[in-house]
Amino acid sequence: MIPVRFGLNDKEYKYARQLAYQAAHGTWINPYGDEAPLIDRSAKLLANGNADAAAERALLIELLKLAAYSPEHEWEAPALTGKPTTFAIQTLEKIMAFNA
Repeated sequence: MIPVRFGLNDKEYKYARQLAYQAAHGTWINPYGDEAPLIDRSAKLLANGNADAAAERALLIELLKLAAYSPEHEWEAPALTGKPTTFAIQTLEKIMAFNA
């Protein structure tokens, strides 16, 4: 079971990690655009398991922002995760409110 982190419950944390998994596999992040570094960062996070908490939190925040507010990505996250954009927004607000 994945531990609860950054003020997120298990469901929210798994969702954020699922975004990282999808990003690492190039499913929803453009490998040729400005967001390309997110693919590598996501892959490293998944490969290292329990990565540096600050780096993990920063990456998850970036991915959640894209899922919640980016016109290019806000439709993709629900299609890949089965969760609505409002879930991304709520999860983003929660992780941002958490004092690391």
